[in-house]
Amino acid sequence: MEGINFFLYTNKYNEIYKYLFDNNNEVSDEDADEDEIKKFHKLYTDIYKTNISKYLKSLFELLCVVYYDKYGEKDLFKFALYCDYLIGNYRILKARISKETIIKILKFDIEEKETDNLLDIIQMSFESDEIIKFIDKITPKIKENIDIKKSGVISKYIISYSNFIKDKGIDINITWMKDKKRINYKMDKLKDRKNSILKIISKGQ
Repeated sequence: MEGINFFLYTNKYNEIYKYLFDNNNEVSDEDADEDEIKKFHKLYTDIYKTNISKYLKSLFELLCVVYYDKYGEKDLFKFALYCDYLIGNYRILKARISKETIIKILKFDIEEKETDNLLDIIQMSFESDEIIKFIDKITPKIKENIDIKKSGVISKYIISYSNFIKDKGIDINITWMKDKKRINYKMDKLKDRKNSILKIISKGQ
């Protein structure tokens, strides 16, 4: 019996994964929020489909699958924005991402003290806003200017992120510095990524 339950559980997650991350899939469920899915697909395609660490991509996908299993399309795009806030800040602050980094993101707070597992928070929550508040609490903040090389992994993320939010009317003004080896950006916009999220949500974008 346990084996059957495991198979059903795994098969369900596999179907959710294909639905969320295969952009060729049409929204066929008449109860589905097509606009929410399209906005979600746009974020995933622009930021996570290419040019990002495989560990961070897999983490984003895992969190979204678990969330969808719990809440469906309800606030899915908002959840994805906050996941990117968490994951993206780690990407900006850390030049090297490993398996251990993923464990840290899931299980530790910004002071590196062990806290509730984010996956457990999603599964045990009663309202999606509980998850949003928890993600906000554990997301490390960007406090200082960061020297970002044009060809580095951090710049790839920032450029993808910049293109995504620019489409939403928010510009962090990325430019190449004189030596052409580093990028310049509007630091206040990069530091206050949460405010950009709130603007996107308020505009219904």
